[in-house]
Amino acid sequence: MIVFRVLFFALFSILFLTISFLVDIILKDSKKKRKIFIKNASIFAKICLKAFNIKINIKGDFDKSTNYVIAPNHLSYLDIIILMSYFEAVFLSTDEVKSTKVFGKIAEYGGAIFIDRTKKTDVGLKSKYIEDILKDGSNMVIFFEGTNSDGSCVLPFKSSFFEPIIKAQKPILPVCIKYLKVNDEDINSSNKDLIFYYGDMKLFNHLIGFLTKVRSLEVSIEILSPSQTQFFDRKTISKTIHKEISAKYYE
Repeated sequence: MIVFRVLFFALFSILFLTISFLVDIILKDSKKKRKIFIKNASIFAKICLKAFNIKINIKGDFDKSTNYVIAPNHLSYLDIIILMSYFEAVFLSTDEVKSTKVFGKIAEYGGAIFIDRTKKTDVGLKSKYIEDILKDGSNMVIFFEGTNSDGSCVLPFKSSFFEPIIKAQKPILPVCIKYLKVNDEDINSSNKDLIFYYGDMKLFNHLIGFLTKVRSLEVSIEILSPSQTQFFDRKTISKTIHKEISAKYYE
């Protein structure tokens, strides 16, 4: 069973990369290419959840005729698969992810864009690009914490990430992610590191641990009320969204 899960993930990743590569070389229009990347990634994410017995409990809803900046808390790389299965969106990722070769390519072919979070100037340089994507009608997922937490709290949000959203005048959709059970046991201090990915953990080692040790996972996604950005400055909206997600996370 363990060998099967690892082999399935490897073959599944190769299939995803192959299809995406063909899309990449066939299509020249970057907007059309990005939309197909996102659609393809969403389909693969749904299959992945079923294959690895990840159950999602959805609370709340949103207007699907509007495009949003989706603002979740961040606990694991699994957040991306879970969110991608439900929201078709561009993910704002980091150069650290891009540099991990295979995983970076998977993220790129999922429609992600990358920033160097260690350089505040890079956020400014990418602001116009982010603004254009939002105005083009795509959803975008931004992890405003800038990194993963260890599950004990929702880390402070980086207000600089809100600047292009305010300029694009797009609503922010707060989303609270909670991991509830792993292998039918409540998440606790002894099993949380099977799921949460943080600090100096190594991505490959953590992923192998997940594939070989996690038989089932239960997750809650709560969609909160959207906030309109045009009425706030970036520091105010940053604190407001953080407070709303934190309140749900600690319930």
